[in-house]
Amino acid sequence: MHPTRIFPLLGILILTEFAMAQQSRLLFIGTQTRLGGKGIYSLAMDASTGALGEAQVAVECENPTFIARHPSKDFLYAVAEVANRDGGGAVSAFRVEPGQARLSPLNTVGSGGKGPCFVSVDGGGRWAFSANYGSGALAALPILPDGSLGSPSSVIQDEGKGAHPKRQSGPHAHSIKMDPTGRYAFACDLGIDKVLSFKIDPAGPKLVANDPSAFATHPGAGPRHFSFHPSGKWVVIANELDTTVTFCRYDGEKGLFTELASVPALPKEIDATNNSLSEIAFHPSGKFFYAANRGHDSIAVFETGDPTLPGYAPRLIEAIPCGGKVPRHFALSPDGRFLVTANQNSGNLAVLAVDAATGRLKPTAVSVALPGASCVLFY
Repeated sequence: MHPTRIFPLLGILILTEFAMAQQSRLLFIGTQTRLGGKGIYSLAMDASTGALGEAQVAVECENPTFIARHPSKDFLYAVAEVANRDGGGAVSAFRVEPGQARLSPLNTVGSGGKGPCFVSVDGGGRWAFSANYGSGALAALPILPDGSLGSPSSVIQDEGKGAHPKRQSGPHAHSIKMDPTGRYAFACDLGIDKVLSFKIDPAGPKLVANDPSAFATHPGAGPRHFSFHPSGKWVVIANELDTTVTFCRYDGEKGLFTELASVPALPKEIDATNNSLSEIAFHPSGKFFYAANRGHDSIAVFETGDPTLPGYAPRLIEAIPCGGKVPRHFALSPDGRFLVTANQNSGNLAVLAVDAATGRLKPTAVSVALPGASCVLFY
């Protein structure tokens, strides 16, 4: 073949492969093995329609109820919500096999406490953090050059209790992650009604109490997860126990939360007695945020509005069915067009379409069976 004909053909092939890549997004799903999951799954989403492909086991492992990716996308980390390693749980590291949507185990280390339920990675890919619900302990773990994890270099044991007689008899660390500046880490403790604030000492790494050391929610709130606004100026907290969300101003210089308002995540006419919140996240535009209701089995849609106005409070727009039972987690696609729910008790993933102008959600017919679905990660 003549050289001048080869290069145009190569160009067409490259553009075709690029277009196919743009139309498909890879997801990894963490599951609860006690509910029938086999480990971490992978599947593809059509970026234009939201359609999901068949879920495949990416790696078999025990109870990977929460997962996080390394910023390089070469590695993935998962808690093992078990209690058989040094009296506590574990965190595992995996290599993402290029082009295969499969994971290869690297290593497993102790999580620094019992019942780990959350793992995150800092923006530089240097450290991982774990929150241990069972014991109320937080840990920082070094990420080694090959992507594997070192043993916890810093463990903080939370102390205290809250107002709820059953759920807050002691500390229950539920999430921990860095702020957008990369200077502070924050951790929700459901059992003591606090969001703890830490500076990071890179040597180790080590969690060092900030001043002030915590933001206190209202009594009985039970803070679970939180999300930073894309601007980095605001943060919203999902309070599991009383079905409220707390909206705060964020001072990135001091690592300081200042509450602006706490509002219900369900319309006032709905009885929230048997409801609890799980995940919360801002839309990539920052105009809206979403919270998952377990019990009511819905996704609450909030309009952010202008937090600088006097008497500000976010506005609840709607709470629509999540497409299953007990939405333990959800994730928005990077372009903000779709929201995927992990419905734990019905064992499925469901896709909701997002209206870019209003933030409202529209159910789709897309649902994929996945036993024990507990965490959604767009890769």
